[in-house]
Amino acid sequence: AAAEEAAAAERAAAEAALFASLNRLEARFDRSDRQRRAQVMSAPLHFQATTSHKTTVGGGWTQVWRNVCQRHSGTRGENGLPVCCPCRKEGDRGRPHAMSVSVAGAHVVFRDGEGTLHAGIIPVCNSCNRSELDIVWPCAAVTIMTVRLLGDRRASTYTGELYPRDRTRRYERITQILTTPTSVSLTGPLAGAPDPTPHTSEWKRDPDRYMWFMGSLLQGSVHRGGISD
Repeated sequence: AAAEEAAAAERAAAEAALFASLNRLEARFDRSDRQRRAQVMSAPLHFQATTSHKTTVGGGWTQVWRNVCQRHSGTRGENGLPVCCPCRKEGDRGRPHAMSVSVAGAHVVFRDGEGTLHAGIIPVCNSCNRSELDIVWPCAAVTIMTVRLLGDRRASTYTGELYPRDRTRRYERITQILTTPTSVSLTGPLAGAPDPTPHTSEWKRDPDRYMWFMGSLLQGSVHRGGISD
């Protein structure tokens, strides 16, 4: 009974911390919406600390974007990606610049018209992604994570796999999340690992707490979903 109560208290504390994180992110969106006067969808914001979230699709996240968006209309180059980058770059002179030969699938977070948070992939120039330039031009985002916490955490979905830093085996699930003012650490068993000891990995704590979201989605209270647009 004591163990069950402790586990329930730990789950409640984790959920309260996640709600607090969402509230901080919502406040950032509110400022962004006022500044950019978004109407239906908030302007996408870059996530950090996303390299450990990988897809099993060959070609990576840009290929995931191609697979989903190939059925939609829009200007595409021979490589199936947009011909223009949606990021605002110095010297653009009021029009989008041409997409670089080196393209990255930028992890972004945005809020739809109903207020639901999504993480998605948008193709941008690799240099624009590294510089986290503002995404201001019309573009298509492919959703890879949806966070719904109002009442039922199981409504949240994600796609892809989460890997520890510098490891080749993915996490099966997350059993513990610890945060400090500067870092997030996740603990859990690795798929197919010969050592049954749960592995712990630590990341610098990014402004939008991407690893906290992914760790929460892998704690077994939500289910994996498909990719959407």
